[in-house]
Amino acid sequence: MRPARTAREHTMPKAIVIDQGTHAVALRDVPMATEPPSGSVHVRPLWFGICRSDTELLDGDFDSWAPVNYPIVPGHEWVGVVTAVGPGSDRFSIGDRVVGECVTGHMSWFGLTYDGAGSEEFVVLERLLHDVPERISDRSAAMIEPFTVAYRALEEAGSIDASDTVVVIGGGMIGQCAALAAHAKGALTVLVEPSAQRREMATRLGVDATVDPSAPDAEATIAAVAGPLGVRVVIEASGNPHGMASAYRIVSHNGTIVQIGITAAAEVSAPLALIQAKDLTIKGITGSSGVWPRAIRFIERSGIDLTPLATDEFSFDEAAEAFDRSRDASSTLKVLIHP
Repeated sequence: MRPARTAREHTMPKAIVIDQGTHAVALRDVPMATEPPSGSVHVRPLWFGICRSDTELLDGDFDSWAPVNYPIVPGHEWVGVVTAVGPGSDRFSIGDRVVGECVTGHMSWFGLTYDGAGSEEFVVLERLLHDVPERISDRSAAMIEPFTVAYRALEEAGSIDASDTVVVIGGGMIGQCAALAAHAKGALTVLVEPSAQRREMATRLGVDATVDPSAPDAEATIAAVAGPLGVRVVIEASGNPHGMASAYRIVSHNGTIVQIGITAAAEVSAPLALIQAKDLTIKGITGSSGVWPRAIRFIERSGIDLTPLATDEFSFDEAAEAFDRSRDASSTLKVLIHP
């Protein structure tokens, strides 16, 4: 039996708000219905993360191609506790710890085109939610959303095991998650990343080798690490044109490249003749629909700890500082905020 609903403490919860054209975050009370609508629940967030999409939303870049409903409460990477359950919602009970998917429909994203988790309490469609196993900490759970994107990239590459070498290009949040997941699958894993700090992070987390792409012998080093079997899978997570082009040279014959990094370049020069010459498989992915249950179980069963990837933590009242900090790619991976 689902517990009876309790009285709401807030009908005007405090929220982080972005107004159109201001390029600034503000804290203010926002109206929320006392009871969740049909098919929805109310959630009290424990942690939520900031990603590049959030800063693009703040800068006014995201709404250049997506229908953003301003003023908007950001927050699409989060973990929280169910506080109320609406009519027709029977999968979750008050007190359940949950995470939620971002994509809600065509050109519709929770926390990016309409209000998200950056509030003392928020409403979310029940169909987007997943239970968080007890073995996964709150901080790790707040980073499940980016992990699912990396996990999907590995699934698209096909079955990966201890016989494989996987090279991940780009040591940002999703690249680090891809390297962690590939290593947990048993693959010999190499992270290619120019930042020494990010390479050191990957090494501490157990990645087998890291390579600075600016080194003159970078690709030769990768080949030496991979050995005679070569690199069967490359996950391109940087979106950097040079990184994207190098994937075609790094991958072995009959290998697979999964492009997951987002690039601002309209065109990228790459040795595309190698697609035919090496008999390559090239895939591109956006988002992580369809993999959440498996990704969550993988984190639980593999024992992956995502918490070291949270390089900075801020309180709710420090939201503006948190957004500023998230822009420093040289020393941050994931910035988390707690209400």
